[in-house]
Amino acid sequence: MAVVTLPEFQNYMSGTRLSEVQVLSAQAILDGVQSELETYLNRAVQQRRVRETVAVSHNGYAHVSNSPIIALYGVYRVNPVTGETGTTRLELPYGAWSPGQNMIRVGYAATSMGPVSVDYLGGENGDKIPGLKLAIMRVAAREFAHNHDDGMSIQNTELRPPEDPTPVAKGWTVEELAKFDRFRRRVVR
Repeated sequence: MAVVTLPEFQNYMSGTRLSEVQVLSAQAILDGVQSELETYLNRAVQQRRVRETVAVSHNGYAHVSNSPIIALYGVYRVNPVTGETGTTRLELPYGAWSPGQNMIRVGYAATSMGPVSVDYLGGENGDKIPGLKLAIMRVAAREFAHNHDDGMSIQNTELRPPEDPTPVAKGWTVEELAKFDRFRRRVVR
């Protein structure tokens, strides 16, 4: 499910009626444009419930990949040999996390137990960021218009698509991505 729905995209494109093939293409374009933005930001632009196994750092913190954390449903021990997740929730120290963080303080005792499984709701809420939705629609509209232009011209007695007199970048431009740099998750690799 993309941040921008197909009806929203159709309204943005002046209420254009789409054929079945165009509907499939439009959804693929919306998903792809959002995916490219998420790759640049190193985070999801939609909140998702995630259960992932993460390592505990030497100082007792578990850093999650889909930040910021909105809700924490539980932290569970992982068997280091089999990789199976336990069913008993770990007791976390007071103030172990707060909404908006990207890590959970599991405690120093957890450093010796190995990785933990974290069940949480995380990610940016792109549905509540109008500029993000608008930018996704702009980029998707450029891509869609390029792929589904029905205009044709006759050149040398052959029917061909017209040459693009003003070539417009397809996909995200550097300037468009720079507008969302404040949402970017900085990671050290």
